[in-house]
Amino acid sequence: MKSILRKLLVIGITGLVLTGVFVFALLSSEPVVAPTKTLSPRDVQAAKNKVKAIRQQLIARRSKVELNLSQQDIDAIMAVASYSIPNMQFAGSVTPYGMAVAGSASVPIAGSRYLNVSCMLLPDFDASGLQDCRIGSIPLPSGLIQAVAVTGFGWVFGDDAKRTLDQLISGAQFRAGQLALVADKPVDFREQIKGGIQGLANTAKTIHRQKQIDTATIDIYLATLRTMDNSSPSLAPYMTEVMRTAMARTSAGADPATENTAALWALAIKFGTYRFASLAGYDNKPDVGKRRSASLQGRKDLALHFLYSAILEQLGRAQLAFSIGEIKELLDANQGGSGYSFADLAADKAGLKFSEWIGDDDHARAAQDLLAFEGSENSFFPMVHDLPEGLREQEFKLIFDSVGSEKYRALERHIDKRIEQLPLYSGNDNGARTRAYQAPVDTIERGDWFIVDTHIHTKFSDGSHTVAEVADKAASFGCDAIAIADHGDRNLKKVASKSYVEAIRNADYAHPDMSILTGLEWNIAPFMGREHATVLFPQSDDVLAQISTFRNRYDSYKKRSEEMMTAEPGLKYLADINVYGTQPVVFYNHPSRKSFYLSEVGHDMTTWMAASDLVVGMSGAPGHQKKKGKNNGSYSLKHRTIGGWDPAVAKVGGQWDQLLQSGLNVWGARANSDFHNTQMDYWPCQFSSTHVYARSNRHNDVIRALHAGQFWAQHGRFVDALDFSVSTSNGQSLVMGQVGENRKGQQARVNVAIQLAAQDWQGQRAPLTELELIVVMSNSIRTYPLPFQATATGRIEVTHPLPINSDSTVVRLRGVSQQTGRRDYWFYSNPIRIQGQG
Repeated sequence: MKSILRKLLVIGITGLVLTGVFVFALLSSEPVVAPTKTLSPRDVQAAKNKVKAIRQQLIARRSKVELNLSQQDIDAIMAVASYSIPNMQFAGSVTPYGMAVAGSASVPIAGSRYLNVSCMLLPDFDASGLQDCRIGSIPLPSGLIQAVAVTGFGWVFGDDAKRTLDQLISGAQFRAGQLALVADKPVDFREQIKGGIQGLANTAKTIHRQKQIDTATIDIYLATLRTMDNSSPSLAPYMTEVMRTAMARTSAGADPATENTAALWALAIKFGTYRFASLAGYDNKPDVGKRRSASLQGRKDLALHFLYSAILEQLGRAQLAFSIGEIKELLDANQGGSGYSFADLAADKAGLKFSEWIGDDDHARAAQDLLAFEGSENSFFPMVHDLPEGLREQEFKLIFDSVGSEKYRALERHIDKRIEQLPLYSGNDNGARTRAYQAPVDTIERGDWFIVDTHIHTKFSDGSHTVAEVADKAASFGCDAIAIADHGDRNLKKVASKSYVEAIRNADYAHPDMSILTGLEWNIAPFMGREHATVLFPQSDDVLAQISTFRNRYDSYKKRSEEMMTAEPGLKYLADINVYGTQPVVFYNHPSRKSFYLSEVGHDMTTWMAASDLVVGMSGAPGHQKKKGKNNGSYSLKHRTIGGWDPAVAKVGGQWDQLLQSGLNVWGARANSDFHNTQMDYWPCQFSSTHVYARSNRHNDVIRALHAGQFWAQHGRFVDALDFSVSTSNGQSLVMGQVGENRKGQQARVNVAIQLAAQDWQGQRAPLTELELIVVMSNSIRTYPLPFQATATGRIEVTHPLPINSDSTVVRLRGVSQQTGRRDYWFYSNPIRIQGQG
């Protein structure tokens, strides 16, 4: 017995040793094809063109096929194949003496090991053939690979196809950098190949069905979707509804991962393609109700990218799905395509992550809990509005060089991080965000109130009046300071020029009681003209060089470069400007005008403020107030103004309040004319006015006051003065823009003093009809009506107790004068922040 055991042990050890030796012979420490994983739009286009030409040769109803491949064609096809197939690299080289083909597969065994395969296609006395083929260091018998390949091809596609492949290999001819293949083929070659592919597909479907989810379960979710045929075009509410069904079935004992997966398949079948039904195991088209498309961030293509990638992940082809997406974008970067889109790639990545997450046992139930009640796309789909799109081949190469470059991977990692931070994956929602409260800025201790307008255009861009004409009118309407901020568009050659700066300086000299600041309306990167910001430059002898350099290097109007992938390089340039302690100030103009989602505003402000302290706020009220209809403020896309104010500011609990809640000190009480002409605009300070507390109305004092946030704004000129402060338990008196402390559990006191104007901008009486205190705490945002009584002289004084129970409490004020038969006038204050202590 012991003898038998010893023999078995020796046999076992010997087998293990031989297996180890065999594996060692198969695997190598170095790849025969070096991994590059870079791909350019030109590679993809060249591969596509050659594959298309080969296909046309094969399907043409001719009895002969003639194929020619140059070394460039082979390199392009190998590059695309290497990028498409995970952990694989391919290479081919053709010479007058033959062709070498090699491949390397990365194998995660004992560190980095590689399975290398190589083969030579060489001419012989009477025919060419595959020779010197190797797997690792093991040589294969000559003719074996060719026989297996040809026989297998014939088994799938038939004897005629087998003979064609055999002739293509044996008839190969080699020239310098060129491979020529000639063979006879049947005229119905296309039908034979199609039939073989269909047979493979049926076999794969049969195997796949054994692992696929029950179609009866998918039908339950399709029935849910059929009840929503008249709902929103966004995918989000449909997602919410199917997840509610999944949650109900899970509560009744069903498996959450299985239910989530069925819900995803139903969404893909209804809003993607009927082909997904076949992959799911349906023999016939299921009943999806009314066919319709869905969108993400207002774009149908993004929803399709998301759903297609999600289903490919379900099929176990996640990396392939992403590679296909990248290759498609590279193809679009060529002439005639739509351009390379990182937004599309973000949608691909989001779909892959979503499919993986909701079908995972550890996350399936939590995914239901969020998605069944969170009706926003922002819970599972990232912001993509600021990602580069439409890049042509030259642009792509100039900025990124190729797919796989470090610059490309850096942006890819940025997209991954953005997806990971979504509420579905991070566990954070608006009520549970991580807060790091922004440090306070210096307060203006002693000064006076001045009326300013810091967003005005002239004939230097698209305005109808000269700088001098605008300055004269502004002075007549009571402006103490204005800023000329003409567009930075690159076709406007005179903007930011010597004549521009001199015209502003001359008008400033002509109005000793009014300051005229030098500014620019910046086409902020990477939006290429979609989004604008006012940049105000400190007064100095270097302002011409500063504004011209900034405009030429960082204005992104119809312009894209490596420095314009984000706003950060431009903001860093501005941060280097410092005139005796005064730096430029940056305000986001008309923030919601071209946004699809209001949350884009919060996203952009958070990004820019993280990059620079110079970004301090946004225009609460846009210009173009003469436009009194639905396009008030020139808001003619998805969002409209509310009482003449941007919805990001006017909506309680909106983007401004959410930014304050996140810890950022954002100034939104800015009302400007955005003056261009008298057809759509009031003159500066005629109807819109921003009231700034500054040491003086000189250029740099105004800029410092804007940094500090000590200002409020109104329409209608119905308020002469506003004093808004908070008295804390620590004895501090905080004004707009300030941050102070108060012990938790103790009350602070809000103090409001208002002096109404004797008459409004039209010379009529305009009483205050409502006064509201908006309180933003760490976990809530509330509005408190403040009772008041105006004296005969229009004086209003109010005090209001403010319990401090939160780590941070922010208060801001607004009031309205309701006008019978006319537009209401609103005023808004900037916020005061109180930190809870103890």
